Amino acid sequence: MSLKKTDLQLLFQLSLFKGLPDEEFDLISSEIKVVDIKRSEVVKEKGTYGDGLYIIADGTLQVYLPSKGSASMKAGEINLAKLDRGAFFGEYSLVDGKKTSASIRALTKGRLLFLSSLDFETVVEENHLLGKILYRNLLFSMVERLRKSNQELDIMVYDN
Repeated sequence: MSLKKTDLQLLFQLSLFKGLPDEEFDLISSEIKVVDIKRSEVVKEKGTYGDGLYIIADGTLQVYLPSKGSASMKAGEINLAKLDRGAFFGEYSLVDGKKTSASIRALTKGRLLFLSSLDFETVVEENHLLGKILYRNLLFSMVERLRKSNQELDIMVYDN
């Protein structure tokens, strides 16, 4: 399934693609595939190897730590975050190729835009400007999330 005009508009607005010249934006967006997801579908399971970057085009997803032994919904799981349109996940796998640290489940039916790790690596190796901008934007995004997590931890520690 090909990208819709609204998908391209979403990608263009994301901080991840900020500063890309048109030619590089077209190059990276041509590698992105559409993935339809069902309500309650587990999109990623904790402890599996990441396969690429997912961007939410439609729908709401839950990031959680599953209870022992299962990635399905069970008592004892820890909800970490809700993600909506424009949020992305899987960026760690683009950088380190290690196993995922949480599970992600669809709370609603939705559509994801997917850039495989292999396609990402190929494109950034062939186009150094694109690689430089994408890695910089990934770094800024990861630092922003880390700062937000630190602030949340500070609030939890100092409010108790």
